[in-house]
This record gives sequence, structure tokens and C-alpha cells, in this order.
Amino acid sequence: LRLTVLVISAIMGLGLAQPVQAQSAERSYDQGARAYRAQDMTTARDHFRRACDFGHGRACYNYGIMSYQGLVDGEPDLEHARWLYNRACEFDYAAGCFNLARMAFNGEGGTVDLAVARTGFDTSCNARLANGCNGFAIMLEQGQGGHLRARRLALVRIAA
Repeated sequence: LRLTVLVISAIMGLGLAQPVQAQSAERSYDQGARAYRAQDMTTARDHFRRACDFGHGRACYNYGIMSYQGLVDGEPDLEHARWLYNRACEFDYAAGCFNLARMAFNGEGGTVDLAVARTGFDTSCNARLANGCNGFAIMLEQGQGGHLRARRLALVRIAA
């Protein structure tokens, strides 16, 4: 009986952790956005980092922009920016997928990775980002990062 109560309590506890984590992420993101608008880049970075750690895709994206532009340490950190855009994409933030794709296509912050670029452009296109559709169409047309898919290319051209 005690084991059953412990298991049920543990399961219920896992269910409650998600909303608290989401609230914490949103609160950290809001604090980061306020600090960014106030030009306090160190505080903005710290809050965006915390929110990103909690799974907030837009926070990961904003932190990625800060890293890409060197807004905290004065020097761009392209490898870190690419990693952050990947996290943003994993958390379903389409602009992160687009920036990851652009960096992977150009070899910024790492090696050229056409498969990652194609996937990122495809994901951002599916989210209705025109630049993502343009990038995806070009890659499809040239057979970069995967096989040429004529039917998908026709649909992407319409979307772009």
C-alpha cells in the first residue's frame, strides 16, 4: 500500500512540475526581454539562459541572437549561437530553425551540414516563414541535403 501511494505521488508530482516549469520559463523570458530593452545585456542573457534551460524556444532564439552578435562578451560566439538556435528549433520555435539552417548551410559556427540546413529550412517553411521556404526550395531544386523531390518542390514554390 505504501509503495502504491509513493508511486502515485511521484506520478502526480511529475504532472505538476510541467506547469510550474512553464511559468518559470515565461517569467524568466519576460525578465530577459525587459533587461534587453533596458540595454542590460548581462541580465538579459542570464534570464534568457534560464528560460531556455526550462524549454522556452523564443528565449533560446534571443540568447542565440545575443551570442551571434556578441552582445554580452563583445565577441560573437557562432558555435554557441548555432547550438542555441538548434535548441530553439527543438522547442518548436521556427525562427530558430531558420537561423540554424542558415548557419549550417554556410558553415557558420561549425561545419557545413546540408542535411541540417534542409531540415531547418523545411521546418521553418512549414511554419510559414517565407525565407525558410525560399531556402528549402533552392535546396530541393539543387538536390542539396537530400534527394530532389519534384512534387514537394512545386508545393514549396507556391508557398514561397
